Amino acid sequence: MKRTCMAIVGSGAFLWTSLWASAAAADNGLGAKVLVNGGYGHIFSVPFYGVGLGAELGGDVGKSVGIYGGIHYERARTEYGLPIHFGQLGVTVEGILDRFRVGGGIHFPYFALERKSTSDELNKIGVGLHVSATFDLVQTPEFNLFLGVRPQIDLLGKDRTLNAHADFGVRF
Repeated sequence: MKRTCMAIVGSGAFLWTSLWASAAAADNGLGAKVLVNGGYGHIFSVPFYGVGLGAELGGDVGKSVGIYGGIHYERARTEYGLPIHFGQLGVTVEGILDRFRVGGGIHFPYFALERKSTSDELNKIGVGLHVSATFDLVQTPEFNLFLGVRPQIDLLGKDRTLNAHADFGVRF
């Protein structure tokens, strides 16, 4: 049986909001991002919904490239009440062009589905690729308010997950 996890975001049926906070010590200096999100999708053809947290460290290298490494965690639940855990460590490289940031990277996902019938979890570890694009709606010397998207694919042994995230955030 093919197992697929899909989280498709940005339509009326799916709501995925994220809050990013990024603090840089100075221009071209060390920065950090903090992520809070919520979402809805499908796993093994079963709908799920959840919330997540993330943290990234990195910064802008010059005025045209940003590099961040981070950790993300999501806690979700299927419509049948089965708890799901998603976690990942990864690196993202972004190209910066005025208000736009476009990039991609690699991450290492962890997936766990808690079973009701036993105390066991269905666990998977793998490798994934992601792309990201953001647009700064507001730019000030103190902060940037932006919208973004981040589709990704995770290869978990013979299984795979497909996710798409819509982000709203602030970078300061």
